Amino acid sequence: MEKKEFLEAAKIINTHGVSGEVKLESYCDSADVLKKLPALYIDGKEYKLVRSRVIPGDFVLAVLDGVSDLNAAIRLKGKTAYARREDLPKKKGAHFIADLIGLPVIDARTGKVYGTLGDVQTPAKTEIFYIDTGAKEPVMLPHVGEYVESIDEERGIFVTPIPGFFDGGDDEV
Repeated sequence: MEKKEFLEAAKIINTHGVSGEVKLESYCDSADVLKKLPALYIDGKEYKLVRSRVIPGDFVLAVLDGVSDLNAAIRLKGKTAYARREDLPKKKGAHFIADLIGLPVIDARTGKVYGTLGDVQTPAKTEIFYIDTGAKEPVMLPHVGEYVESIDEERGIFVTPIPGFFDGGDDEV
């Protein structure tokens, strides 16, 4: 699978003040990562970060090159900001979510394919994998060692679910 050059980094959720500053909700590992990026890409256009700072709630206030007044900032509100893959730090053994979406979710013991990874959300400190199994609703699996044995970006996500997790009680142990 070809890896995307640009990855979602933040959403512009509001303006701040009248001089064009924007408030960003970070999709990065932390707001500090977002704050340190050299540029963001919005609608295919590069915006260098002139100044940025982290504020309470793990948000970032940023001045973007070329956004010098409230009207320009308002036009960006609600838009997704992207970062170049090479500008985002990645710890050894970590993965970008964009590289995991669409991977098969496979039982590490039996090789049974349960479905594909449709989404990843982080409502708290633990990522939740949303697995498309063909059922009406996705199966939600916490990304913790007890359930996710390993991730191979070429082969899939290998899991060890408890009995009944995917199909109502008849998973083999």
